[in-house]
Amino acid sequence: MNNFLNSKVQETHPNNLESKMKRVPIAYLHRHERDQFYELPPSYNSNLPPAVQQALKERNLFHHAQKLRISYDQKSGQLLAKIIKARIADLDIIFPRSPLDCRISVNLEMQFDAEMKEIMSLVTEARQPDRMKDRMSYTQSHYQVDLTQVTQNVLVNVRFPGCFSLDYV
Repeated sequence: MNNFLNSKVQETHPNNLESKMKRVPIAYLHRHERDQFYELPPSYNSNLPPAVQQALKERNLFHHAQKLRISYDQKSGQLLAKIIKARIADLDIIFPRSPLDCRISVNLEMQFDAEMKEIMSLVTEARQPDRMKDRMSYTQSHYQVDLTQVTQNVLVNVRFPGCFSLDYV
């Protein structure tokens, strides 16, 4: 998929004189991001846009907490986005003879414009560990395809009987 998309970026580049058809350019962006996730209380759902509220109500998800994702650039630490993700549906695909399975999730995402101080006042529980993402984004007009490799720091508690415990991240 990555090779295919890279070839399309080259084909649609405005300076490509070999391209026989002029097409809308495909933009490419490669970022390394760190995501932090917070759970917003279900009471916050009434502040979501009406279309999102309706989608959640239709799927009996209106009284569930929605996630807030705050993304930073790994190198500079620059804030990239504050996004509320309202999960609408999942399709789990199981491959019995493979060590990997697949999940396709449909989410409605919207910008979250509150200040960090307000975000922290809304958070109800301890947040999950940060996720590190190596993301390649291909954008053409209103469409975007992201190829993302995700790693997550996992807290492991190792106990040595009668001695001490170590926590690794």
